[in-house]
Amino acid sequence: MALKAKRDEIQSVINELTIKSPINGYIIDKVANIGEVLGAGMSVATAINPQKLYLKMYVDEINNGKIKIGERAVIFLDAYPNKPIEARVIKIAQRAEFTPKEVEVREDRIQRVYEVDIKPVNPNPLIKFGLPGIGVISIGGRLPKNLDELPKL
Repeated sequence: MALKAKRDEIQSVINELTIKSPINGYIIDKVANIGEVLGAGMSVATAINPQKLYLKMYVDEINNGKIKIGERAVIFLDAYPNKPIEARVIKIAQRAEFTPKEVEVREDRIQRVYEVDIKPVNPNPLIKFGLPGIGVISIGGRLPKNLDELPKL
């Protein structure tokens, strides 16, 4: 009986000292090191939830009307230009905005664009927050297998 109580006590201590993530994701940055003393609420690591990652892109007024929620798309990360990541359109902004400075538009800097978000169909460990990429949306056509199939800017 005493042995069982001691085992339960040890298991309770282990449970108290075990760090558990609130999400099922990937660790992208270790903040604390082994042996460091941490206070309540302090960060140990930075994790990302792959279910929440998406690519924000901007579409001109002409093509915006042709895109629908759920439309097929692919994402090409700058770091992996020949590895298309299957995606779907999850959001289309209802209001246009002026072209952000960091966006390259193939046509002569269209003044008003719509934000369109595309999300990978399956979580992919290659995708990280802030990683630049190119999104291609299928508007009734086929999707490219690599960036070489896209027309040059």
